[in-house]
Amino acid sequence: MPFLNAAGHSLHYERIEGEAGKPPLVFLHEGLGSIRQWRDFPAKLCAATGCTGFVYDRYGYGQSDVLAEPRRTVRFMHDEALISLPRVVSELGLSKPVLVGHSDGASIALIHAGAGYRTRGVAVMAPHVFIEPVCLSSIEKAKVSFEPTSCMSGRSRSRLSSSWFSGAHGMIPTVCAALRMSGSLRRPMKTWKKRSGKKDFAKICSIASMSFAFTSPPCGNVREE
Repeated sequence: MPFLNAAGHSLHYERIEGEAGKPPLVFLHEGLGSIRQWRDFPAKLCAATGCTGFVYDRYGYGQSDVLAEPRRTVRFMHDEALISLPRVVSELGLSKPVLVGHSDGASIALIHAGAGYRTRGVAVMAPHVFIEPVCLSSIEKAKVSFEPTSCMSGRSRSRLSSSWFSGAHGMIPTVCAALRMSGSLRRPMKTWKKRSGKKDFAKICSIASMSFAFTSPPCGNVREE
């Protein structure tokens, strides 16, 4: 189980092997996530693109250091983007990675890239660029779900499954197409042929300084809204 040190914290990470010459993908998980909650999404995206992938648990998540503070400040995403993530990229020896983020991880990716750090591309799903009522109600439900119980321990912070990733197959062509359109990946990529059968994967994907809104219909095609 490999670990790296970033901003004074020991962080657990995993590497997914890819083809030489392809840009590395760095995956940034959601606010209630971890490496486990990504499930097989990173491996499938790396297989579809041929890129090497790096997935890590942020401070206070998964198998990384347990959160020492009673709570984090409202700037925690900026701290992750501007203090921790640069160290993670440096420790992994990466140059201009492509950031793939979901929810909190997506916001961290945008803050990092917007601050001028060298990235080859950014693909984000559901970043916090505006407030949605469904997000506020979900936070209230999550607070109840995370009430302490006798079966929870300090290293079981990945205890809530992210049901969104049960439909991750539908997002593979979306992220691949976004990366291809941005020029982050120059070579043709293998087509992901599995059809999702879902219609509710409308997500915001921001690539570098350009933003595109994509939808992944049942046929697996990608169109710009």
